[in-house]
Amino acid sequence: MMKIIIKLYPVLLSFFIIFYLFKNIKFGQLINTLNDTNILFIIFIIVIYSVSKIINTYRYSQIYKISDKFKLFFVLCYCNLMLSILPFRIGEFSYITNLKKFFKINLVNRLNGLGLIRIFDMIIIFYLFLIASIYSSAELSNGFTFNISLVFTLLLITVAVLVAVFILFRNKIKILIRSVFKNKIFVNKIFNFINNSVIELKKLNSKIIIILLASTFAYWLYRIFFGYLILIILGISITFFNTLFISCIIISITLIPIKTFANFGIFEAGWSYFLIKLGYESEIALIYILKFHLIILLTIIIYGLIGYFFIRKTNEIRCPSNII
Repeated sequence: MMKIIIKLYPVLLSFFIIFYLFKNIKFGQLINTLNDTNILFIIFIIVIYSVSKIINTYRYSQIYKISDKFKLFFVLCYCNLMLSILPFRIGEFSYITNLKKFFKINLVNRLNGLGLIRIFDMIIIFYLFLIASIYSSAELSNGFTFNISLVFTLLLITVAVLVAVFILFRNKIKILIRSVFKNKIFVNKIFNFINNSVIELKKLNSKIIIILLASTFAYWLYRIFFGYLILIILGISITFFNTLFISCIIISITLIPIKTFANFGIFEAGWSYFLIKLGYESEIALIYILKFHLIILLTIIIYGLIGYFFIRKTNEIRCPSNII
């Protein structure tokens, strides 16, 4: 019974949040707004999204030393689709599976590389959030917004301190973990994963670190600019720094394993809250944010399907469900 509840939880949570948010909105108004979309706009968005995929391909190729970037591009498109749709970040398994299948990378290197990429992701997201907080505090001035900024700032400092402590006292922490949680296999696996990622990080030379930081910065900045461009074309009056501020909060939530199915519910609730703070009526904010979410999701699905059909030609693809 508990397993069934766990499997259904993300879908049910998404449904209840969406139902609560949209219960007072007329269905006809929602459909009319969604239908009022220019096909040329969709094509334009799909085309320019490729830049983020190219940047992402480059940073993965640097981590895993993969020379065949063409194949890697399509593999990552498919993996990103799995990551975007599946809850609890289960889609991460698709990276682990397909990096082995297509590039013969052993398990330890796959896990270590993925851990490094997520570390760089968190560093850049926190950095962008702090920048956005400075510029957005005046326009989004309210107690809740200040509290969010404060929480994220404290979290950044806490994470930095914990990482420093872990690096300096890794061996002592290792002994402590194994003595306290000697019978907890899952806890030890998590520790080993973090420990190996830190070891790999220390092995990187300064040139690779700079390349990874720069490419990760470019990747996330472009992805957020991509979202900002969609909002502007949809007619939402919002500054880039406000978009950056809100996006970093939503992205931070998706970086931890509590995300819902395709991020439905959390995405709409987060974005609509801030648009209401910017002066939009709740009904208008919800409808346009749902449209915003669906456009992004459609783009990810299209690239994911292209990646799927490309690598399926070789009959080598494995879905993450095969190893769960």
